[in-house]
This record gives sequence, structure tokens and C-alpha cells, in this order.
Amino acid sequence: MRTLLLSGMAISLGAIMAACGSGGGVATSQTTGTGGASTSSGHGGGTSSGEGGGDLGIDAGPIGDSSVNDSDACGSVMLKTHTKPGNIVVVFDQSDSMKQPFQAGSPPKWQVAEDALVAALTPIQGIVSGGAVFFPTMATGNGCSGVDPIGTPPQIPIQAGPAFITAFQGHFTAPGWSLILGTPLKLGLQEADKALPDPSPLMGARAVVLITDGAPTCDTVAANILAPVQAMFSRGIKTYAIGLPGSAAASALLDKIAMAGGTMNYLTPADPMALQMAIGQIASSTIDQCTITLDPPPADKSKVHLIVTDAMNPKGYEIMETQMGDGWSISADGMTATLLGAVCEKAKAGGYSTLDFIYGCPPPPM
Repeated sequence: MRTLLLSGMAISLGAIMAACGSGGGVATSQTTGTGGASTSSGHGGGTSSGEGGGDLGIDAGPIGDSSVNDSDACGSVMLKTHTKPGNIVVVFDQSDSMKQPFQAGSPPKWQVAEDALVAALTPIQGIVSGGAVFFPTMATGNGCSGVDPIGTPPQIPIQAGPAFITAFQGHFTAPGWSLILGTPLKLGLQEADKALPDPSPLMGARAVVLITDGAPTCDTVAANILAPVQAMFSRGIKTYAIGLPGSAAASALLDKIAMAGGTMNYLTPADPMALQMAIGQIASSTIDQCTITLDPPPADKSKVHLIVTDAMNPKGYEIMETQMGDGWSISADGMTATLLGAVCEKAKAGGYSTLDFIYGCPPPPM
């Protein structure tokens, strides 16, 4: 069973189609957010596979049968399931002080932060998009170094997770790249604001992650720095502030940024692993893990079953549909399944090893 790792949380959002014809077999499929191939085996013994980055299109019939419905099955159909993806823009400090080691004997702060971000996003790259605003990007010989606008290299506009990770890593190995004197924080946040306009072309929640190791050196007026953060929050976009070693002198300002961005306090990871976990948790928080799209919707909503496994029940059990309380519900059009109450909270906390929707016959007791 392949699982989708969300910064320590293992959640598998897949589709299982049950074919209950004379052969009594079950066609199963599993999807992850990493864009890998999905496979299924039908009751006739055939197999098929495809790639979809989290979407499935599997037929439960024998090889060569491309129909959606199997005449010898009790209503099995092709199901696709996916969650609503998240989107983050990283505002990354590349001022000269980022060349200092993160800890005694460790690599420089910029490298530790780069590695932590890549490690945090890689497991969820199929369901999170990313962009980056680096600051500063233009040396002026003083503390007011410039910042290139979003959409202009080296800035990275929001794109699918795998492409973003490649572009982000490539930024630090590009010919001529170097750290630059100055910390024009206001300009960096302004470009993040521009990168997330409304109406938004993006599906899913949006967030900004500021990673810095010190106080601004140009336009240090707090109101000016907070203005783009407040503008984004008014559009439902949260801003998280992460202070690397050396940022203690800017703690009051970073707390104000977090407060204005709806995240209360700035974060101070004590070591590289804590930094990776913080970034992973922020990115995962933008992914709607409790709203699951079924596309196309099932022909008969009454034949949809939710089967989960967890540490105490590795063989799985069914969670019953409900319109309130703890369980799950399905929309009137059958296109959306929503986890409710404690079931949603357990899913977000990584309490389920797998979480699968089955259409057709309920599975036999295990």
C-alpha cells in the first residue's frame, strides 16, 4: 500500500472499485499525490494502469473492456478521487548574513533552509503548488538593495510542486548566484502580495511563508512592512514568519508580521529538522484533507462506502455515512465527499493509514 506522507502524517486518499459479479472479485486501485502510476486488477484477471498525479480512471472489467459500467458487476464504475490542493509562496531571505552557519559546524543558513524546504515539500509535491520571492536580488551597494518583480527571473511564479522544487533548487546553482548585502523585507512581501491576486486562478487555499534571519535594512517602518501582509490576509491568505538563527533582534517585528497574517506568533526552529517540520506543517495546512472530489460522481450514492485502516485496525473497517456528527457525507450531486467531526480531525492528524472510497458492494467482514 502506497501512502502519502504529510510532514509526519500518513494519509492515503485512493479509490477502490468493487465488482461483485459471478467471479466475486474486487478491483482495487491506489493513488498518491506524487504523480505515480496507478494500477488495478479486475475480476476478470486483467490489469490496467495510468498516470494522473492523484486522479484515477480504472475499469473493473476484463482487458479490452473500456465501458464505464460492467454488466456483470453490481454497479461498479470508474472513480477518480482527489483532494483540493494547497498553494504557498516562499519569501526567502538571501541577504549576506545567510552565509553564516545555522549551527556550529553546520552548513550556511541559506543551504539549511533550502534543504529543509525541499525535504518538506517533496512528499506532498503532487498536491501542493509553490512559488518563491527571493530578496534581495539586485545589489545597489547599500542597505536598500532591490527585489525583482514576481514573474521576472530569478523569482518563481506559482507552479506545480515538482516543477517548483526543480526551479527552487536550480536557483541556488545558477551561474552568478550569490548572497547580496541588504534585507529589503518590505519589497519582498509586496511581491508576494502581487503573486497572489484576486480573483485567484488557483484552486485551494493560499499561504505565504517568510524565511529570514534578521531585521530589515531598508524601510524599517513597521506599518509599511505590514501593509502587504494585511492586504493578503484580507483576501484570506495567511502569512507565516520563520526566524532563523540571528533573527532574535527582529522578534517583535516578526511577531507583528505573524499576527497581521493571522498566524499569531513567529516560529523559531531550533535545528534543521524542526525547520523542515515547520515548513511541512504549514504546507500541509493549505491542503483540504477533508473534502474529497469524486469525478465523475457515482451512479448511485447509496453504494458508496468509506473504508479506513489505522494502527489498531490494520485490516480495515467501514465508517458510516451521516449528515452530522462524526462520519462522512456526500453532496447532492455525488461529486464531493466530506469527512465530518472526529473523522476529519483524525484524518488531518494522520490517524488513518489508508482512507478509501469503495463503490458497489460493501467489502466482506475481515
